[in-house]
Amino acid sequence: MAGAIMESDNWRRRHAIQIVGALPEDPGEALIVLSLARQLVEGFLCGDQRPATERDGERLRGAVVSLSSAIKGASF
Repeated sequence: MAGAIMESDNWRRRHAIQIVGALPEDPGEALIVLSLARQLVEGFLCGDQRPATERDGERLRGAVVSLSSAIKGASF
């Protein structure tokens, strides 16, 4: 069991290193980026996952992501 916990912890540390490697060099700017990333995780990823029909008429708000190809005639 302890081995599984260590493996999980190592996995998280590798991800943290990847994230930190993509941050700005200035510590203040890096902290701002991390704060914004936390807001995205808490608001978007942890948001209410119920289908719209189960939200009692609540007005839906969220991000819209468009996936399109810049290559003419390409299909995915």
